[in-house]
Amino acid sequence: MRGTFNVGRATMYRALHGHQDGSDCALVVYRNRQPKIDPDTNRRYGETNAGEAAQLEADRKWFPIAAARRRRLKAIVYVVDGVVTRVRAVDPDPGKWADDDRGYADIPVGTPLTDLGLTGKSRVTSARARQHPAQRSGA
Repeated sequence: MRGTFNVGRATMYRALHGHQDGSDCALVVYRNRQPKIDPDTNRRYGETNAGEAAQLEADRKWFPIAAARRRRLKAIVYVVDGVVTRVRAVDPDPGKWADDDRGYADIPVGTPLTDLGLTGKSRVTSARARQHPAQRSGA
């Protein structure tokens, strides 16, 4: 993931632990490309290979997000087979969040962000701008 944002390891780890100090954060979801369908509910989850409407439905449900973190969750990063595939912004309006009987969240997300949409949304990308050029490709 750090290669996607073109930052060094230390910068990436600082950004990933930002939630601990009350900063904004992102949820990183790791998946493989294999489509999955629940046989009892016929609900698709993971990578659907079935168009944006089906993928949006799969991408937003169901995640255990603590109520205290919801207001700070700004994006969901989807990593498929080790590659960042898309990033979706999270709507901060608490009235748009829904929970199931387990307390898992149906997260209000939008369409995948473009490169331009990512600019300024991520603490990692803003950290990159402050980083010395020699540090940007570090391991």
